[in-house]
Amino acid sequence: MPYKQPSHTAQSGFTLLEVLVALAILLIGLVSVLAMFPRSLSMADTAQKKTTAAQNANKVLGEISQQGADALYFNQIDPTIMNIDASTAPVGVNTTTQRYLGSDTDSKLQRVTITVSFPNGSTESYATYVVNP
Repeated sequence: MPYKQPSHTAQSGFTLLEVLVALAILLIGLVSVLAMFPRSLSMADTAQKKTTAAQNANKVLGEISQQGADALYFNQIDPTIMNIDASTAPVGVNTTTQRYLGSDTDSKLQRVTITVSFPNGSTESYATYVVNP
């Protein structure tokens, strides 16, 4: 039986152009996904800071609520509770009060603003009103 050489007319595989197009599409997809990572990390950091600020503000408001509106009105609340120095803690807290007097002098409405400051200089403020009936 004589040896018959296989024919090479039907070749299978990818051409160089097809491989380059596939790599270009893959590269575009990877670059777009990787471009989102810094933004998502920044958003996660911002969310963490806002959560920390809300927790600290809630802590201060809890202390004010526990001691009562009279203690706030007559400045009997310990200043270390209402103000935390940013150099000694992860975040700083500054609480200010503003008294509103209506037509009657017995009105004890106060606006309490709690400002939480972060090491990078950004701040988050929360305000509420406290009234002593």
